[in-house]
Amino acid sequence: TIMLNTKGMVCSRAEASSLSSQRAKVRYFSQCDRNSSFFHAILKSHRSCRHIATILDNDNKVLHAPAQVAEEFIRNYKHLLGPSKAVTDFDEHTVNRGALVSAAAARRLIKPS
Repeated sequence: TIMLNTKGMVCSRAEASSLSSQRAKVRYFSQCDRNSSFFHAILKSHRSCRHIATILDNDNKVLHAPAQVAEEFIRNYKHLLGPSKAVTDFDEHTVNRGALVSAAAARRLIKPS
């Protein structure tokens, strides 16, 4: 397909799409840091992408209420992780008898990246 760009020059559909994409990127980078309505619209869009509004439970019933969605997640992860078990007491003597990390290795482990 042959198209005309904004300057009246002939271009293909792929070129026109690329040009449109480039314009969108220019607009994004020129306005995203200005605390503008555009910036806030982007934030709102990103926030809504991370939101789970509905979920199916084990009976294939659609849950919409936020409390029900949260409860279904908790129920699912409790099932996935299994029942809670009693934890044995910490035996400091056994830990102290084990292999120790050298001072140099310890410094490397806690060194900020």
